[in-house]
Amino acid sequence: MTDELRPEIVPLPSRGEEKLEAADWLAKLDRGGLTQEERAAFSRWLSEDPRNKLAIKRAADFWYGLDAPLSELSAQEISARGGEAPARAWSPGAGVFSYARVFAGAAAALVLCFVAVFYFGARPVTETEYYSTKIGETRELAFSDGSHVTLNTNTILEQEFSKRTRKIRLVSGEAIFDVAHDEKRPFLVYASDGVIRAVGTRFSVRVQPDAVKVTVSEGLVALRQRSPVSEKADSAPPEEAPAVMIGKGEAGEIEREKGAVKEEITDRDLTERMSWAQGQLVFYDQALSDVIGEVARYTTTEIQIDDPVLRSRKITGILQIGDVDRMLEGIEGSLGVTARRVSPDLVVLSAS
Repeated sequence: MTDELRPEIVPLPSRGEEKLEAADWLAKLDRGGLTQEERAAFSRWLSEDPRNKLAIKRAADFWYGLDAPLSELSAQEISARGGEAPARAWSPGAGVFSYARVFAGAAAALVLCFVAVFYFGARPVTETEYYSTKIGETRELAFSDGSHVTLNTNTILEQEFSKRTRKIRLVSGEAIFDVAHDEKRPFLVYASDGVIRAVGTRFSVRVQPDAVKVTVSEGLVALRQRSPVSEKADSAPPEEAPAVMIGKGEAGEIEREKGAVKEEITDRDLTERMSWAQGQLVFYDQALSDVIGEVARYTTTEIQIDDPVLRSRKITGILQIGDVDRMLEGIEGSLGVTARRVSPDLVVLSAS
C-alpha cells in the first residue's frame, strides 16, 4: 500500500476538483432538496474517495461558518437556531435584512444537517424531505400517507417518514396539518420545546420566539413539553412530561417555563388563527398594532404607526394576503387612516 493511500500516516494530497464538486453538491442541497437519483449519486461520490468527505465538510464549514463539527449538528440544535433567531428578527419593527438573516441561517442549518446524514451515516428512513416558503408565500403539500400540510409565510419544515413513525420538524413559521389516520404510525410534530402527537385530525402549529401555539379544528391531539432526547428516538416521545389533550374548539401553548397548557377558544378565534390558509387575514375587534404585527409577517416592508392612540384603535375586517399596498388600502378604508410610503421599504400610518 502506498503512502498516498494511508491517510492515517500522511494527509491525502488534494486533487483540486473535489473542492469544485463539493461546492456543486452544497449548491444543490441549498436549493431545497435532492431527488432520489441525486441522493444516490451523492452517496456514490462520497464513497469514491476519502478526499470527497473532507472536501464537503470543509466547504460546509466555510460556506456557513459552522463552529461545531458536523457530527454534533443535531435536529435539536437546528430547531434551537430556528427558534432563537426569530426572537430578534420578528420583534415589532424588524426589517427585511433581519428576516433575510433568519431565513438564510435556518436554511443553512438544514443543508448542514443533510450533509451530516451522508457524511457520518444514519439509520435508513423511507422518506425525508425539506420544504420552505418565502416571506408572503403560502404552499400546500400532499404527503405519501395521504396527509396534507399548508405552510404559511416564511416557514421551514422537515418531513421524515419511516415504517414506524411519521415525523415532522417545524423549524420556523406556521403550518396547518390535515392528518390521515394510521394507528400503526403516529404523526409527530416537533416544534421548538414541544411535540404534538395526532392520529387523524386537523390542527395548526405556530412557532413563536417565546412559545409554540397549537389550534385544533378537528379531532384530538396530545401536547407535551419536549424531552431533550425524545426527537432522537424513532418512537413515541417519553412519558416524563404529562400530556395535555387538545380537542376541537381548544388551543394549546407550550412554553419552556410553564410547559403545556390549554384554553378554550371561540369560533371567531378559530377563524382568526386559521383564515390565512384561505388567503385571508380575519380580525375581530383587534388593536391596530396587533393587526400590523400580523400583516408584517407577509411583507419585507416595515410598517410603523406614528400615533400611540392610533395603535390601540380596534379593527374588524378581512384583509387579502398579497401585495402590501392592497392590504394597507383595506386598513385605510376601515379606520380612516393614511398610509404614507416614506421609502420603498418603509410605510408610516397616520391619523387622517
